[in-house]
Amino acid sequence: MKKKSVNQLLINSLIFLFIFISCKNEQKVSFNLSEDKKSIDILTDIQLIEARVSSLNQWKKDSSTSLLYFQLRKKYNVSQSEIDTLVKKSLLDPSESILIYEKVKKNIEKMNDTLKLN
Repeated sequence: MKKKSVNQLLINSLIFLFIFISCKNEQKVSFNLSEDKKSIDILTDIQLIEARVSSLNQWKKDSSTSLLYFQLRKKYNVSQSEIDTLVKKSLLDPSESILIYEKVKKNIEKMNDTLKLN
């Protein structure tokens, strides 16, 4: 009788473990953000906005940030929630994030080089 309850406990434990592992494995969201030029351009502009307002005092930072993000939304015809989603997606996968922000860095370097030539 004891052997049967131990076997039943073992089986129940294995079933529970299987269900737990199955539930824990979340399906990764598949996206190729690093190949989307518009997304890279938006992320580049976000980096420029954040760099611009980082040295301002709080009052100026709030008003400038609001204005600059308004212009960003207008320029790319996107909503704030789309921008928020884009930023979140860009940070989901560390290896993808590295590729994305390398492209952002290259965009900023190109802008900098263009300014040096003028």
